[in-house]
Amino acid sequence: MGDKMAKYDGNAAYNFEMFEPQKQRTEPQIKVIHNQKHRKIQNRNFMLRVLTYAAIFLVGMISILFNQIAITEVTNQVSEKTKELETLQNEYRMLQNEMESSVALANIETIVTRDMGMVKLDESQITYVNLSEGDAKVVPNDSDAGFFSKTKNSIRNLVEYISAQ
Repeated sequence: MGDKMAKYDGNAAYNFEMFEPQKQRTEPQIKVIHNQKHRKIQNRNFMLRVLTYAAIFLVGMISILFNQIAITEVTNQVSEKTKELETLQNEYRMLQNEMESSVALANIETIVTRDMGMVKLDESQITYVNLSEGDAKVVPNDSDAGFFSKTKNSIRNLVEYISAQ
């Protein structure tokens, strides 16, 4: 449209050809003749594409299936280990309670009296010591010691001397 339209320069007359009906161009019709070889190649290419896509889809589905199997196995292992953990925690609590109860003083007294044959003190076993005389240390005099005491002390001194060297 811009080709036919002249530039407007103030004095020029208006171009009326622009408004006249134009002849439509007709493009030549192209007939495509399909060759049998070409058609077979196209069919073969189409089938190869379909088979390729089907193979890719099949591989994808198999990989998804194997992943789901692996996830299921791991989930089963986790649940087994969780059950094992709970069992061990319960056993730990039970052993801890048993240990705490065995350390209790009442239980110690029961075990000592029942298993080891100890008895509680009675009045006849209690002896009172009178310390009102003051603290004093009594050292035995070696001159009063007998023959066996002197011999024992000599042997003890000899053993101490030998072990020191």
